[in-house]
Amino acid sequence: AMDGTQVIWVLTITSSLQLSGKTGWLPGQLVDVVQPVRLKTLYRRNTEDSRPEKVSYKLSLDGKDIEIHLVKNEELLGANYTETRYANGTRDYCYYQGKVANDSQSAVSISTCQGLRGFIRTAEIEYMIEPLSGSDTGDHAVFKQNNLFLRPLHCAVTNSSWRHAIPTFSMKRNLSMVWTNRQKYVEMILVVDNNEYLAMDKDYNNVRSKMFDIMNFVNAVYRPLRTIVVLVGLEVWTDEDKISVVPNMGETLDSFTKWRNTVLMSTKQHDNAQLISAIDFDDAKLGTAYMKTICSEYSTGVVQDHSENFIGTAVTLAHEFGHNLGMNHDSNGCKCPESTCIMSATLSSTISREFSSCSIEDYTVFLETTKVLPCLLRYPSVGNVIPVCGNGFLEQGEQCDCGTPECTSTCCNATLTKSDCDLPEYCTGASTDCPEDTFMMNGTPCNNQTGYCYNKDCPLLVDQCTAMWGITAEVAGDSCYSLNGPRNTMCKNLYCSGGNNQPKNGKKEQTSTSNQTCKAVIVNDSSTNHRQVLNGTKCGDGLVCQNHECMNLEAAYRNPQCAEDCKGHAVCNNMLECQCVDGWLPPDCKTAIVTLDLSDNGGLTPNSEYNMLRTTKRKPMA
Repeated sequence: AMDGTQVIWVLTITSSLQLSGKTGWLPGQLVDVVQPVRLKTLYRRNTEDSRPEKVSYKLSLDGKDIEIHLVKNEELLGANYTETRYANGTRDYCYYQGKVANDSQSAVSISTCQGLRGFIRTAEIEYMIEPLSGSDTGDHAVFKQNNLFLRPLHCAVTNSSWRHAIPTFSMKRNLSMVWTNRQKYVEMILVVDNNEYLAMDKDYNNVRSKMFDIMNFVNAVYRPLRTIVVLVGLEVWTDEDKISVVPNMGETLDSFTKWRNTVLMSTKQHDNAQLISAIDFDDAKLGTAYMKTICSEYSTGVVQDHSENFIGTAVTLAHEFGHNLGMNHDSNGCKCPESTCIMSATLSSTISREFSSCSIEDYTVFLETTKVLPCLLRYPSVGNVIPVCGNGFLEQGEQCDCGTPECTSTCCNATLTKSDCDLPEYCTGASTDCPEDTFMMNGTPCNNQTGYCYNKDCPLLVDQCTAMWGITAEVAGDSCYSLNGPRNTMCKNLYCSGGNNQPKNGKKEQTSTSNQTCKAVIVNDSSTNHRQVLNGTKCGDGLVCQNHECMNLEAAYRNPQCAEDCKGHAVCNNMLECQCVDGWLPPDCKTAIVTLDLSDNGGLTPNSEYNMLRTTKRKPMA
């Protein structure tokens, strides 16, 4: 039993009604029955995987046609992923994340295993989609998110001390920022109890699919925090429970934690374990977890599967896991991008998919004041390869990958990844040549405001470091860049940390400051000729590097007020012309392009308007 000194957070339902089973969908929630149209698929070369790397669908929601673009979520499972049900299963990578075309506020998390199942968020509303048949192009039921649950959910704290929280220490702010901004990974195991297995009619494949759907959602909501949650194991208690799962959720958490430390840890390396149960816990509690315990012996949680649809349980798991990562409940002063956020004490019928400003701050402080970072920075073996040009696989961000340096496609630069500063060009139908390359005007914000476009690229310090020192390299801290002197500090020598021992080109020069090792590159035999920060790199708000000086955008590029003349979904390109962004037609860029459909013979049948070059000429400004 638990003593009075442990900190746990408990997710509960505050209602006069007790849970008597799964909540599921309510009658009258159905929006429509739709038949998605598969538009485009992209497969990896030289692989036996039957699932495409990328796939697009068109479907109608509330009478409006939308197009969703999906990319396979191969980081969902670790390469050393195992299943324990006292029988083995096979993997099927059919879990995708993506966006709705022409909707920057959208998000999609979908599985295509036996039809489309998941959520689709547009700028206006969220939908859930469920297959009514086993085909991704067959009938699907679509529901609006605002009617997903029977009643609002609440989270309550049962105890108030912090005995099992990881001890804190003080770290210098500039050094901590360097480390906390790095990509983090959590290797998680899901354990499904016998109650859940029985509640799902002993159908192991359905249990497995639902757990993967849950993890696909959790992975999606934590990605913006530079945290990838990798499922490294799934254990289903198909014969009997391995612990005493009782209505007292605190006792169940205590038993599960002890079992995890004595049994599970000895069989599988992992950072966190969550128990999924179908039991009705006392006082309608839906979840509990220890606070600030990730990567420790108390890095556990218990979640009730309270909804026939995966999304409700996924939100609960994301919430409880947030407590393991040091997140408190949101208070009135927290800023939330939506009506409710994941760590809200009250979980309403709205699907929470984002973290509040308070949750982000809690997580950051937890990382900066504990010793968990080495655990979270450990790179797991995921089921996909690291994106490298020339490996023969088309990975996220690449225009193409022919597998050899001799690739000479006239419509694709095989040595570069696609930048979000690039603008699309389309064949005119009158020539075999590609149209002239166009890109956003220099100084246009890119990469979520972290850089500025410069000659088609979005130069970032972190990319320059990884290009020289490998994918695990990071930008060095301020103490390193202070070696450049008091002026133009961020625009002279490029300083990095971590990564490979030797640079890909040149000679290593290593200097130690008071709190960090600074790595620079000497590009020739001269001891003074160092690798410099690239022109166009952001050195402050409204500032960029030009010829090793940090100057404002106007001084660097002398841009005319081109953007003011570009209306609708148009941007100013490098030729000072207003060009429609991807998915919109000239001349006013207010008309969406008609999507491609599949002909009966499997070929693409384009609408005649699709082949138009989407550039609207405007008179260059003096």
